[in-house]
Amino acid sequence: MQRQTWRVRQWCWLVLVSCGLSLSVVAAESAAPRRLNAILKDIKSAETDVYKVFNDINSDDQFDFVCYSYEETGSKLRRRTCEPQFMRTARKREADRFMEGRQTGTDRAVPMVESGLQFSVASEMAALQQELQRAMQQNPEMTAKMDRLQAFIDEYTSHPRAQKDEPTLGFLARYLLRTAQ
Repeated sequence: MQRQTWRVRQWCWLVLVSCGLSLSVVAAESAAPRRLNAILKDIKSAETDVYKVFNDINSDDQFDFVCYSYEETGSKLRRRTCEPQFMRTARKREADRFMEGRQTGTDRAVPMVESGLQFSVASEMAALQQELQRAMQQNPEMTAKMDRLQAFIDEYTSHPRAQKDEPTLGFLARYLLRTAQ
């Protein structure tokens, strides 16, 4: 592929020179989109940068983003995920409730699905959204980091192989994807 690109550039240069045109004219070549893995890696890095700044400046430790790795059921592959502390607390509370229900044989032996967990922390999510907006208004570094993350999200959404529910996207990236649609 690189050899073809080089030949196209060389041919365009020869045409320009033979026609007596200035070399400042650049041949237009269609740039292939970056590899999806490279974009996802940049998103992960940008998200981590946002989390670091946000964790330092937010007003409540429940809003701090915590990153951790886990193995999905039925898989040996480890996944990294980041979520606000209040979400981790809600997951732990739900896991404890589920385990207690299994041990006592009550109706609480059915685990809550993800959408139910999201609903249970809806007020905290709204407060987190307000805190993120406040942090961006008051801190130029936070705004710059979020703009960088948004640029990578935009690049991701324009990629032909992008998936709406990409499992490797972090909390903020998924949130920005949902709000953009």
